Amino acid sequence: MTRCMESPWTKSAKSNVITAEDLNLALGAMRQMQEVHAIAPPALVCRSRAAPPEPEVKELELDVGILEFSNGCIYEGQVKQLVAHGKGLLHYSNGSTYDGGWVSDQAHGYGHFLWKDGSVYEGQWLGNLQDGIGKETWSNGSSFEGHFRHGKKLGVAKVWWPEGHYDGDIECDHLQGQGTFTWKDGTSYSGGWVKSQKSGMGEMKWPDGRKYKGIYLKDKRHGHGCFVWPDGRQYCGEFFEGLQHGCGRILQRNGSVREGEWRCGKRIRWLSEERRLESEDGFQVTETLRPSKTLLDL
Repeated sequence: MTRCMESPWTKSAKSNVITAEDLNLALGAMRQMQEVHAIAPPALVCRSRAAPPEPEVKELELDVGILEFSNGCIYEGQVKQLVAHGKGLLHYSNGSTYDGGWVSDQAHGYGHFLWKDGSVYEGQWLGNLQDGIGKETWSNGSSFEGHFRHGKKLGVAKVWWPEGHYDGDIECDHLQGQGTFTWKDGTSYSGGWVKSQKSGMGEMKWPDGRKYKGIYLKDKRHGHGCFVWPDGRQYCGEFFEGLQHGCGRILQRNGSVREGEWRCGKRIRWLSEERRLESEDGFQVTETLRPSKTLLDL
């Protein structure tokens, strides 16, 4: 996702600006003319007055010029000793541009980079890399707003894609840590992320009422978790690569609980008879359940 700037090192300079040496020569000539045409003070003035101090001549640090690079790039802006330094605009040979701060031929401080495909970055730079707070917007409408370090995205950030948005931790250009992704249809996931994949403890919710809360691994339910169907039925048990696999318990709509064994998403046998719901079962009691009076003490 990160685009690094080109580093134009070899260049031939063309500059028609007034240099510090020219300015010093001009000021020296003016002082000589003042000494020749100096007028003596009137004789009636009896109090002495110190001579005015010599004007301080400071070296001119920044000029404005145009630098042309051997790779076809052209720089327009402030320069110091024939290198980009200060504020300036760099035109790349491929059509991209950078407009912002420079230090010793490297992008530094606040700057605006426009890629030839229309993607844009606005924010802080350090050593030709995005570094600090910034916002990157891609040509397809996706965008990232947050922190950069050495050209990589990291920290807490907001990311928008055409299919949804993410609010949470970022590391090395990946969704990494804790965060929430919400899809356009209303589906959402909140929990752990590893390399932009759902991993660790998390909770997924669907617009039709389905819910899952448990362990994920590489975007799949994997480990212990509880799944809730829209009609209120629930499964709490083991999952393997997204499917019920191993031992688990089913909470039925009438409120009864039954243990069973699943393999690759299919129940292969029951391990117990129906019994009443107990708090240790870990199910979420919802309004859609219709407990049986013969199984529950109501």
